Amino acid sequence: MKMEPPHRIRRMRCWSSDRRWPGIRRAREALASRGDDKRRRIVTMKPATALLRPLIPFACAVLIACGPTPPETAQQPHKTGSVAPAPADSAAPAERVASLAGEWRVAAIDGRPLDEAVGIAISGDGALVWWEPACAGVARRYRIEGRSVSFSPAAPDDGPKAACSIGLPLRLDDVLRAFDEADAIARTPSNGILISGRAHNVTLFSQ
Repeated sequence: MKMEPPHRIRRMRCWSSDRRWPGIRRAREALASRGDDKRRRIVTMKPATALLRPLIPFACAVLIACGPTPPETAQQPHKTGSVAPAPADSAAPAERVASLAGEWRVAAIDGRPLDEAVGIAISGDGALVWWEPACAGVARRYRIEGRSVSFSPAAPDDGPKAACSIGLPLRLDDVLRAFDEADAIARTPSNGILISGRAHNVTLFSQ
């Protein structure tokens, strides 16, 4: 390997890159001048910012005052301790029943539909109701006054003279118990007749 003389190495070390590449030197000078201009601008702007800083709260207050006015809320009525009256009941009062004359079928007992293999038919006139056939002797005398009704066992002379032996429906006793305890009578919205007491009731439909 060829060695350079010491004086040659010393010269190479002292050789500056700025002398070899003048363009780099000019670029450095341009960057330095830009930095000085930037520092000058920052120094010059600081006094203007300091002057505007006290005006910032005032400007915000002006913007808020000039903003859109919020819509006015409806004034709520003043609440008092009194309770508002309930709306009147729109349902029509129950129609009165004048008589139980006619042919009836028992549709429900104590509010439950009568779902039996054999239905229960009740016949009536202006004073009596009885279970068909009349020869079975199952009858009640009734009296209607306005919306009140009362039932009582029929006297022997009131029932049919001929007697017959026939099996009674299982729920007929429940119908007679509702009759015996009844004290109110009214026509239902479905055109039935509701006979009710304190604990039991029966619903009749015309047939």
